[in-house]
Amino acid sequence: MTREQINVTWREIESAVNAAGWLLQWADCNGPLAHLPTSDPGVQAILNARRHLLRKANTLRKAVLS
Repeated sequence: MTREQINVTWREIESAVNAAGWLLQWADCNGPLAHLPTSDPGVQAILNARRHLLRKANTLRKAVLS
């Protein structure tokens, strides 16, 4: 990877992690889904999206560090 590709990838990792954090806040105590149980399909969709973002960030991080 070139230096520019590495920088772009780190920015993408940062964006994915920030989005995952935002999703957790949105579905957590003060968010609009706070009154729903964890088993609710809406909450599950948000948590699945968060897991997807974190997996993507982890894969990209491994690619940059190898």
